[in-house]
Amino acid sequence: MNYCNLLVNILVGLLLGTLLSPLATWLARKLKLIDDPRSSPRKIHNKPTPCAGGLVLFIGLVIAILVKFTGFDTDIIKIIAAGSIVFVTGLIDDHKSISVFQKFLGQFIATTVLILLGIHVQIFEGSLLPFQLSNTVAFVLDIAITYLWVIGLSNAFNFIDSMDGLVIQLSQIAVVLMGISAITYAQPNIALMMIFLLGMLIAMSVFNSFPAIYFLGDSGSLFLGFILSAVSILLNPVDLPQASSWFFPIMFFTVPLFDMFLVVFSRIRHKVKFYKASTDHTYHRLCRLGLSSFRAIEVMKLESIFWSILGMVAIYQPPVIANILFGLFLVNFVGSFIYLDSSPKANNSEDQNIFYGP
Repeated sequence: MNYCNLLVNILVGLLLGTLLSPLATWLARKLKLIDDPRSSPRKIHNKPTPCAGGLVLFIGLVIAILVKFTGFDTDIIKIIAAGSIVFVTGLIDDHKSISVFQKFLGQFIATTVLILLGIHVQIFEGSLLPFQLSNTVAFVLDIAITYLWVIGLSNAFNFIDSMDGLVIQLSQIAVVLMGISAITYAQPNIALMMIFLLGMLIAMSVFNSFPAIYFLGDSGSLFLGFILSAVSILLNPVDLPQASSWFFPIMFFTVPLFDMFLVVFSRIRHKVKFYKASTDHTYHRLCRLGLSSFRAIEVMKLESIFWSILGMVAIYQPPVIANILFGLFLVNFVGSFIYLDSSPKANNSEDQNIFYGP
């Protein structure tokens, strides 16, 4: 691994993220990619804000491909090419809201393209099960999981984009740990791509943190979720038993996945449409328990770091120990859901909005 290339990549990512942010903000205003606070009573920002984050990410990655930047190999290019469909879908929604079905269709097409380009989960085609499935059955199951994983995580990033800077800060944690994992697994191209993306995200956080100069928008959150979910499929712990490593990508994205699980099942329980926007996300619930906005975000970041590192440790354990650790993760996952979904609203909360509006 050439560590000089890592330094170059993060510096170039920082430079592109910094230079593209003002340009993308101007372009978003010209294209009328604006989040107007008057469009919904749940909006908490005070003035129309451009949704420029997706433009920064997409243009930055395309530039890296065009100049044949270090780390952008064929698989990475395939992922960005397929992800461009999600980006365009989100861009259309940022300009003029489209239906849930139309957004899902765009994600489905993008994931199909990703699969056709040869990138998909290989759990059942591997050695996870103690018995052998037919090649056809194993392939079909892996394709189904690929759709579930990529579309699910893309939407998880979109769901959790409920506070300035939150998605970018959680993504920074994920790309750092994925980059470290890629170095450990002797996958330098993934490590280089992650460190480049880290540089861009650090620069973007300056513009996206509270009070945000621009938002990620659907084009940014969906695109970022798609890219990271697809890259996680490529991570391959060499010479380690699959029974100890099959779950570790899930633990990298603990908080976005938990937030989507919490929101969807809570809304179903309260007989509210699961795609209805409301202030019932993890962040809002932590604020209702009395945490400040800053502390709520820090709690979510610490959760992400803890479970991600535990996942990295688990893959080096014997399968029984590794799966016990994953079991503890699931217990915490379910326990946190029960606690947050049943906790009363705190009187000293900074966020006094009602969970479910009319």
